[in-house]
Amino acid sequence: MVQRSEEYRGKHILYPENDLYGESEMIINGESVHVIKMKDGKYGSHFLPYVHYNSITELAHEIIDKVPQFSGLLRKK
Repeated sequence: MVQRSEEYRGKHILYPENDLYGESEMIINGESVHVIKMKDGKYGSHFLPYVHYNSITELAHEIIDKVPQFSGLLRKK
């Protein structure tokens, strides 16, 4: 099985190989992101707690848009 990847707003996203319920990880610009697929088919991550998304792609895009560590708003020393 080929792992799906994409570019979004200049960030490289590598999605999990399987889409089974439970915990997995995706990689955004080389950083591991914990993902959980719930029994209702929605996705969540501790980066955006209490919010669930209909697709893992939507979750990845929201993490890049809203989490400073991935959006580029957090400055590294």
